[in-house]
Amino acid sequence: MFDAQQTIVDAFMAHLKRAFHEAFPEASPELDAALERAARTALETLGNCDCAYHDLEHTVLVTDAGLSILRGRQIRLGDLEPDEWLHAVAGMLFHDIGYIRGLLRDDHDGSYVTDAMGHRVTTHATATDAAMTPYHVARGCLYVRERFAGDPVLDGARIAEHVAMTQFPVPAAPKFQDLGGLPALVRAADLIGQMADPAYPIKQARLFTEFQETGEADRLGLESAADLRGRFPTFFYAQVYPYISTALEYLSLTRDGRQWSANLYRHVHRDAGTLPERVNPWPGITALQPWRARDDAPVTAELPFDSSAATVS
Repeated sequence: MFDAQQTIVDAFMAHLKRAFHEAFPEASPELDAALERAARTALETLGNCDCAYHDLEHTVLVTDAGLSILRGRQIRLGDLEPDEWLHAVAGMLFHDIGYIRGLLRDDHDGSYVTDAMGHRVTTHATATDAAMTPYHVARGCLYVRERFAGDPVLDGARIAEHVAMTQFPVPAAPKFQDLGGLPALVRAADLIGQMADPAYPIKQARLFTEFQETGEADRLGLESAADLRGRFPTFFYAQVYPYISTALEYLSLTRDGRQWSANLYRHVHRDAGTLPERVNPWPGITALQPWRARDDAPVTAELPFDSSAATVS
């Protein structure tokens, strides 16, 4: 029998290892083995998630976007150590692991741990793992601390620091306002990997299904996936764009990264057709019409490719 899920896991494992070896060709075998251990654990576990949207494929896309962000960062700064890369990627791999019910040692009999204080929640018999949406970040942090408590290389606390940064909406606390640290780039990977997914316009129907289950659709006044799509541009610029600007700069440095950016803006403006003034989706190019670095800055370059296209030249 053709196992599509296992094919994805095996192919992405190879992709991760290739990215690590390209970035750090002289990295120790211990780090290579730790990457294998973390990735296999995350991907195989996520294969059991029954969320309509936040599933194995979502995490693969988030991590792949994160690889492109880290590649651009290394090109720009060149100061990333192998173990820093490893823990950031582990944060991407485990950022949604907390959705899975029965994951933690103290999960049992339909009752699930929600935080480090030991609070619990029970779910309806018809619920999916999406019921853990309000708690999944805290649960993910608990899991990585449990899972890697005795690991010789992987530091559960460091991974949890990255996972914790993916809380959304973004909290107002000062540490969450950082844009360039590795935890902030993990958060950016989460946002970009979701919204620049080539199939995101289609998958928004799955996301709406989760919103219906959690009550978020009623809270936001959403009656259909079409409502979700219609509000996407406003939502993006108000709640997402402020937290991904540094990551977009790094993405602008590689061809693969520019493809992620092109996908993202195609989805944001698939109906609107235009970008708002003074938002430059390619931060590496500062003099683009109609986005100018300053109000009085002369326009010296045209956009090098069509903003409505899904590919870059």
